[in-house]
Amino acid sequence: MTKIYAPLKRYFLSLFFTLVLSLIPYIIFDNKLNIAISVISIIFTIIQIHAIYCMRPACGRIDKSFRYFIISLIGMIITLIITVAAIFVSIGLALLSAIVMLVFACISIVANYQFIWGLDELVTKNGYNYPKGKIRFMFWLTIINGLITGSLANSGAAIQALIVGTVCSICSLWLLYEYLQAVHDRESKEL
Repeated sequence: MTKIYAPLKRYFLSLFFTLVLSLIPYIIFDNKLNIAISVISIIFTIIQIHAIYCMRPACGRIDKSFRYFIISLIGMIITLIITVAAIFVSIGLALLSAIVMLVFACISIVANYQFIWGLDELVTKNGYNYPKGKIRFMFWLTIINGLITGSLANSGAAIQALIVGTVCSICSLWLLYEYLQAVHDRESKEL
């Protein structure tokens, strides 16, 4: 059994701090601050990818997700560069930025799917005291979050989008926290 508690904990903490960071633009409205938050989010994404890299030997799906997450990270960096250029150079680049962001968001969904289904496979493989299939709700919450939040934000309901997005993210974090505790309990039994 490959031990995944330490990298999974890093993954969880980076998701938590990314959620906190994502709330700041709703409190302070500043384009330069948003760019800084994007850069910090990329750093947390790198931490998440490193955590997934450390968990790769545990499951084939997690190994696949690592490759997709790398492509997604490259997409985040490209999108950030185009966004900065759109702010300072040409407003016409904003459309290109949106298209690039959409393409890499789809790749990120595949990465997330592979990772979460890999975690679910480990429930049986490693004997975690966690209901089989429960962690998969984390993926569906992410999809629901993206669809509903995007629809609300596009219709001008920013506060409702913020509430739905935050609730979905907190629920996902809670599912991952419970999973993390099950992993900790199982791995500490081996000591």
